[in-house]
Amino acid sequence: MASCSTPTLTALEFFSGIGGLHYGLAGTNVPHKVLRAYDVDDSASLTYRSNFACTPCSKANIVSIKPAELEALGADIWLLSPPCQPYTRQGLQLGADDKRSNAMHHLIELLESGAEALLPQFLLLENVVGFESSSMRAKLHAVLTQRGFATREVWASPAHFGIPNPRTRYFLLASRHAAGLPPPPPPIAALVLEPA
Repeated sequence: MASCSTPTLTALEFFSGIGGLHYGLAGTNVPHKVLRAYDVDDSASLTYRSNFACTPCSKANIVSIKPAELEALGADIWLLSPPCQPYTRQGLQLGADDKRSNAMHHLIELLESGAEALLPQFLLLENVVGFESSSMRAKLHAVLTQRGFATREVWASPAHFGIPNPRTRYFLLASRHAAGLPPPPPPIAALVLEPA
């Protein structure tokens, strides 16, 4: 599926699952290489390896990642799709108190206290609607702002782009270079498909 060509943009994919964000990056036609994908789920990792054979996969718990590892990798972009269960409207909505949030909390701590060499130039996070009102989002946004990132947050659904799947998701895009962010998209209300 993916080629092993020489990249210009390097990425780390946290909570990689089967590689959805990697696949999205591939769809941009930006030359890139995902340096490492992290996920503890055996089935997801097996599928990821099938989808992206050239990408090293780590089943290490993200909580165990040390700053030196991320500094050594020196990725340009972090792709994050943390577990949504702590934030979903149908769940218990435990947010940061849910143990499945521990890995995301650890990454935020690394962003907050890490050396410049650890920081990516860009960050993309995807999660369920509801994440935007969580304390985890508030902490992440505060740390990104403190570390000099410009941010943009949007809700988007495949249905907004002509795919018949009305599954709205929350996205946070961050750039250490404000000029690196694209212009804001039209309001979501303007993207809602009109009945045929």
